[in-house]
Amino acid sequence: MKLLKLLAACAAAAAALGVVFVALLALTLSLTSDAAIEANLGEAARGEVLSPSSYPMSPYGVLNDHQYDMFSDCVGFGVNLSNQEQGLLRRIAESPTAGYQANEMGPCGYLVDAIEAGRVNADLEYLRFWHGYQAYLRPLLSVMPLEAVRRVTAVLFLLVMVLFAWRIERLFGPWAWAVAIVPFFALSDFFTAPMVVTQSLQLIWAFLSAALLAIVLERAPPKARDLVLPVFVFALGAVSNFLNFLINPPLAPALIAFFYIAANLGGDTRRTWRTVAYGLGLAALWLAGFAAAWIEKWLLAALVLGPDVVIHALTRAVSDYDAARERLGVHFLGASRRNLLQSPLFFGFIAVSITAACALVAWLAHTRKDWRAAVTSFVAMMTPLAVVVLWVEANSAHSSEHMGFVSRSFLLFAIVPLLAAIKLWRAPVRAQAA
Repeated sequence: MKLLKLLAACAAAAAALGVVFVALLALTLSLTSDAAIEANLGEAARGEVLSPSSYPMSPYGVLNDHQYDMFSDCVGFGVNLSNQEQGLLRRIAESPTAGYQANEMGPCGYLVDAIEAGRVNADLEYLRFWHGYQAYLRPLLSVMPLEAVRRVTAVLFLLVMVLFAWRIERLFGPWAWAVAIVPFFALSDFFTAPMVVTQSLQLIWAFLSAALLAIVLERAPPKARDLVLPVFVFALGAVSNFLNFLINPPLAPALIAFFYIAANLGGDTRRTWRTVAYGLGLAALWLAGFAAAWIEKWLLAALVLGPDVVIHALTRAVSDYDAARERLGVHFLGASRRNLLQSPLFFGFIAVSITAACALVAWLAHTRKDWRAAVTSFVAMMTPLAVVVLWVEANSAHSSEHMGFVSRSFLLFAIVPLLAAIKLWRAPVRAQAA
């Protein structure tokens, strides 16, 4: 009965969110000005704020050859730009972008050239995503320059990271926030991430989701958790798909599962593994919400554009994926290995962090009578890392080709062990009689 009630609640949430997504995009496309967006993008191009290069040099010297990825943003800028003649529902369902394949420089080069020539037209279908970032990007670009949009995004990004750090501190104690936050700025691209609006929105939502989950765990009445918590996590996954370009999807479910397990440890071994099962179940529900929203987008496209268009798009996507796998030579766990080994500094930090965490846990096990509970709890808190590996390997070609941002998720392999060890050090888990 509980399972049926949960499934019904998730189905209702998915249906309601699907309606909200369509309505939000319809309002966005109806009320924003393409002319104003083009004018602000043109100003950005003339001021070299918008570079014709899809991978301009980073001023912060981060990984990935000191470059940052503007490819995603330039595709996003071109989605549904100056194509009002196609009709509102078609624009939402097909989500066409400017035909960047016509230019060897990619979407940024094409967009800059098209804006300067006054001939921008979104004519290349990109129906496989919701492109929900339009609801954020288009209104802002209608009223302010691109540089100001980046500043607003950077402020939101940093505010969410502060909220996330606050929740980390409440769960794991003082200084734990540094363990969780610093690696993303020191070893990844979080200095330049706010410059890429379409990617930073997805990162904002991932860290906000984890922080909100921690707040719900702390404040929701115990009786409400049986239904409210799973449906809430399901909805978080669906909203993530609305915003997503497949940028670090496993970050949020892995953090959600880790936060739940860390917050509910205690008791005997059986209870510990029940906690793990529930935490991983929440991660699975997040992924289910993500998948449900994605299926809704394909169904919307089939209803508006016809099933043949969707079948063609799916066939082409599978063909492109298979070609990428063959070109990249992706083998078993190959995508994970490539991301972990992309740089000696990156891999070295993860290796040192795991070693330090294991050393602390070994010391705790040696000095405490409840060493079995400590070791079991540490292993339990590591299980959410499997979410990252499973996602990356399930999407191995994309994960291998886009290591510059996929690798952000692998920093959890350093952060989670350290946080788990800190938790056990601060609050030892004591075994209870079965």
